[in-house]
Amino acid sequence: MIFPLYAAISLDINLKKLKRIKAESADGDFFDIYKTVLEAKIGDKYFNLPIGFSEKPNVSPLIGRQGFFDTFKVTFNQREKVTILRSF
Repeated sequence: MIFPLYAAISLDINLKKLKRIKAESADGDFFDIYKTVLEAKIGDKYFNLPIGFSEKPNVSPLIGRQGFFDTFKVTFNQREKVTILRSF
């Protein structure tokens, strides 16, 4: 998952303690992210969620395969505007 930098600030995460790495966007642009793992909870399921915080000003929150889509079976029903998550 990638989130904008302000999300780390609002969660009171000290970026100086995180590993900084280069990431590549879908359009081939390279940018820095601060990488960590957070404990998350959806329903009654706790899981470790790899997450990166980006300094890139126009980054939109992005859910990734690792930690989320490999933890849940996700069904999107656009017509009814419903998303269903089931644990594997």
